[in-house]
Amino acid sequence: MLGRRAWWEIFHVALGVGAAALIASLVAWAYPLAQRDVWIVAIVGMVTTTVMSVPQIRRAMAADRAEQGGPR
Repeated sequence: MLGRRAWWEIFHVALGVGAAALIASLVAWAYPLAQRDVWIVAIVGMVTTTVMSVPQIRRAMAADRAEQGGPR
């Protein structure tokens, strides 16, 4: 089960990915000639952000388990 810290980490990652998608959609709308390139760069950035957040989420899960007295 995910604890409070892990949910907060996931929430922040989702918020960041959502903000990146919003910014990318605005940029793609404002500069239609580069729409494909904008989305490629945005998707790579969103995937990178998600992958880089995995260690923080694992650390938060471990802290939650330690707080509950569960196994590591």
